[in-house]
Amino acid sequence: MNDDRGLATLPALASQIATEHAAAQSAYRQAVAHAIAVGRLLATAKAECGHGHFENWVRDNCPFSPRTARAYMQAARQLPELPDEKRQRVAELPLREVFAMLAQPETDGDDDRAIAARIQAADDAVTAAMTAFEESGFIERCEDLGTLQRIIQEMERAAMMFARRRVRAEIECGRLLRELALQEREDADARR
Repeated sequence: MNDDRGLATLPALASQIATEHAAAQSAYRQAVAHAIAVGRLLATAKAECGHGHFENWVRDNCPFSPRTARAYMQAARQLPELPDEKRQRVAELPLREVFAMLAQPETDGDDDRAIAARIQAADDAVTAAMTAFEESGFIERCEDLGTLQRIIQEMERAAMMFARRRVRAEIECGRLLRELALQEREDADARR
């Protein structure tokens, strides 16, 4: 590998990567802040509409459904009340996942610790894989920096895809459990 060519571009790449990473995090945080603002505006509109007229007003005046309007209002009510640690995690999620998380019932500390332990285990596995990759000497043997960068990007993309699928599966399981509990309550009420 031509050390001058590769090393001369690595600091510039690191700088660009850091800049783009910061921009991506900022975009998520801005999306959450905008969602809170939309929710507050919707709550004001709901108060102005009067009882029973809000959903029709949303259908006629907003580029989203009444269900999405409820999610925005829930975000405006709940997100500012979250503990700092949880608010930080939420700020880095797409809005769809934020809305899904807010729709889930609160968990006790044991559940939160179990989820945190699974996330930490996944992070540790990715770190171990990257360390093994670096220690294998493959980087030094690689003659094409572009190929190496593509391999690293694919590994990072695969790790992110795995993490998102896991989160989506947990969200879907929670939704299904809530639906089942609601159906059981409705069935019990109907029998009375």
